Amino acid sequence: MRAAAVAVALIAVIAAPAANALHAGFLAMPELGHLYPLAAVAHAFVGLSEDNRVTMLTYSLGMKDCQRAIAGAPRVECQPFTDHGFDDFDEKFFEDFVTKPALETLGFIGEKGVELQINVSDAVVAAFKKEPRYDVILADFAHVEVAIMAAEVTETPLAVLWPLVLQLPAVARDPRIPQLGLALSIDMPWWQQMLNFAFSRLGTVMMWKKSAPFEALRAKLGLPASNILAPYRNHLVITPSVFGLDIPQPLCPNVVPAGMLQPPTAHAADVTIDADWQQWLDGCAKLGGIVYANMGSLGRLPPSWVAMFDAALRNTSRAAGGRRCVLWKLQERQQVGLVAFGDGTHTNTERVTGWLPFSPRTLLEQRRISVFVTHCGDTSVYETVQYGAAFVGYALFADQPDMCARVADAKLGVALDKMSAGSEELHAAVATALAMEADARVRMATLRMVSQLQGESRRAAEALAMTAEFPQLMVDTATDVWTGMEVDATLGFSVALCLVFSGLWSCMSWLLCCGRRRAPRATSK
Repeated sequence: MRAAAVAVALIAVIAAPAANALHAGFLAMPELGHLYPLAAVAHAFVGLSEDNRVTMLTYSLGMKDCQRAIAGAPRVECQPFTDHGFDDFDEKFFEDFVTKPALETLGFIGEKGVELQINVSDAVVAAFKKEPRYDVILADFAHVEVAIMAAEVTETPLAVLWPLVLQLPAVARDPRIPQLGLALSIDMPWWQQMLNFAFSRLGTVMMWKKSAPFEALRAKLGLPASNILAPYRNHLVITPSVFGLDIPQPLCPNVVPAGMLQPPTAHAADVTIDADWQQWLDGCAKLGGIVYANMGSLGRLPPSWVAMFDAALRNTSRAAGGRRCVLWKLQERQQVGLVAFGDGTHTNTERVTGWLPFSPRTLLEQRRISVFVTHCGDTSVYETVQYGAAFVGYALFADQPDMCARVADAKLGVALDKMSAGSEELHAAVATALAMEADARVRMATLRMVSQLQGESRRAAEALAMTAEFPQLMVDTATDVWTGMEVDATLGFSVALCLVFSGLWSCMSWLLCCGRRRAPRATSK
């Protein structure tokens, strides 16, 4: 019944969106990968009504990126809510950090994320307590716990933007769904399913540990203890994801899969490219397209990895006698000592730059990129699916290996393991991706259709408006469903684990005790 009520309310909002002027406050990390999905919803939200407004609250150091993300959106503004910095995370830190196993980096980021939210909690609560109050809050997943507290203190409806690749805590702990951090395929064998289930149970234990400082903060703010196993059950959860790339799975009524969330950008035909770049790009078009390599805004490769990429991309460009263009976006500081891109002998097909005078989306929209060598950041993957190109995934940390696994499962490209892949493996992966390009583009066209059917930023904005207009609909909307899914998954595989271990114990007992052939006894009359 509650699910039906949610659907009826959503239809009402679609039919007559935002009868009252709504002012939404968006809470974001100061990084483009976090800002772009929120900016997409902001564009659509102000489009529902000419009276709607959005304030993007972010860190002072992220104001430039925020302005870039919301460019052209009317009645959307960026405001800093804290001067808190990230001085501990300099370039040298990331050069060392990316060499660690992905699971270790995920744990580290989780710990630092808790510490960050605690440090900025007072600033977040103060920002949302300012008058006039916001009608609804949309929080990036990186600030979800402190955003929930701010929403409860100010009695403001809250929605959460949560990428499905991260897997919602305590939702559908079906061991057939790969858990965050393991980078497993959806087609994992039974023993990996057992490992996956054990890891999900361990994750539940870690949630209790993670919740301790937040519970202390809630007590300080005079708030009751939260439900650790289902922290988002009373709030709208918007997932910027598309089924077919993200894993289809049962979702609770308060979870809205909205498809790919990308802010509108200038059409490629309206983008001015200077003559030097235009000449190079036109020459590459005649050679069959570009292999584009970019490890993201936080990707700082150690010198040995830079040399490995240098060799692999050189082999890619010259394998066909210099008939393949390679464009590598790499910070200028890391370009020292390059061989392939520094010897000046193949400048007509090889180019390295620390800054592009245009967005990579322009190259994608113009179909100039054949293969994208990427760290598999969410935004990079969805942008590429939006326009089309095959992937070579080279994940560096956190959830990136899981997104690379989703890309490989969807047959959109190849995923490599940073701990074992060298220049030969990277070169071979690019060659494989080039051969997959045509099929990958067809599959991406299907994913784009699915994403459009999911509603994308328009549906996310309508759901957000519904939350503002009918806040009580989300209260306990899916409590029974969340609890039931958790219990079903736990009981089902607990029984399976018992059967497996019982079978192993029976076999060992037979081998050790009953299976040995007794030696014949000597007898005499």
